[in-house]
Amino acid sequence: MQVFFDAAEMQAKDTPPAELKKIIQDRYKTKYYKAPERAGVSYMLSPILRTYVNPEQNAMLLRLTSLT
Repeated sequence: MQVFFDAAEMQAKDTPPAELKKIIQDRYKTKYYKAPERAGVSYMLSPILRTYVNPEQNAMLLRLTSLT
């Protein structure tokens, strides 16, 4: 969650997207951010899922609709 707050803060400070991506990647490499220890359910509750097949390309979007 901290990565989202940091990214929003850097965007508010007009950090260019390429620089922001590099900063975030470097922070993961240096263990500043750590991956979640276990999976959560938030991805199931999101109406739009974003995933990267290749990190150098744009994100793929998947829209979920309710069947009920």
